[in-house]
Amino acid sequence: MIAQNEDHVMVRMTGGGNTGSEEYNPAYFLNVLANTRRIFGGDLVGVLSTYGCPRAINARNSTEFAKIAEGSIISYGKGGTGNTKRHIEAATGLILLGFESEVIEYFNAFYNSTGKLVGEEIKDMYQHLNNFEFVYDNTELVSRRMGFNQKISSEEMLAMTILMASLAYALNKSKKTNKPDDIEISNSPSGNLEMQSAVILNQAQHQTTK
Repeated sequence: MIAQNEDHVMVRMTGGGNTGSEEYNPAYFLNVLANTRRIFGGDLVGVLSTYGCPRAINARNSTEFAKIAEGSIISYGKGGTGNTKRHIEAATGLILLGFESEVIEYFNAFYNSTGKLVGEEIKDMYQHLNNFEFVYDNTELVSRRMGFNQKISSEEMLAMTILMASLAYALNKSKKTNKPDDIEISNSPSGNLEMQSAVILNQAQHQTTK
C-alpha cells in the first residue's frame, strides 16, 4: 500500500518479468491486472501509472542454482521475478536431483503458445543452463566448510604451494637487499696488495703536495 484516504486505497503491484530476454510480453501485466479485477471487482478504479524496474540481482544478473548436498538444491538471484520463474525453477531443481526423465515426460503432455512440447522446451533450457554455467556443484565446498570433510582440494594445495614459494622468494630477496656493503678490504692476498698499493700511492701524493 502506498497511500489511502476515506474513499480510496493506492497500492503498488508487480507485473511480472522476463529474465534473460530484452522482450517483455505485455500479457504478463495484463494478466495481473485482470486477476486483480477478478479479486476486487468494481472496487478497482484503474491504473495511475506503469513503469519498468530493471535492476541487477547478482553478478550474472540471473537466477543461479547450487547443489549444496545430496538431495538439496538452492537457487539465488531472484530479483523481482520470483513468481514468474517459479515453475521452471521447480522443474530445474527436480532435474538436478535426478528426475529428468520424469519431468520431461510429465511436461510433454502440454504444449506452449508456439505449439512445442513443454517438456522438450524445459530440456533445452536445462541444457542452456549447463552450457553457460548457471548450475554449480558445491557439495564438497559446503561439506568442508561445515566441518564434515577435512581434506584439502587440489586447487587449495596448488594455491598454498604458490603462496609458500612466493613467500620464500620474497624472504630470500629481502635478505640480499638488506646485506651491508663490503666496505672493508678482504683478507685475501690480492686484497692486501690493493690496500698496500693504495697506501703507497696516497703517501706519494702527499709528499708531492708538500
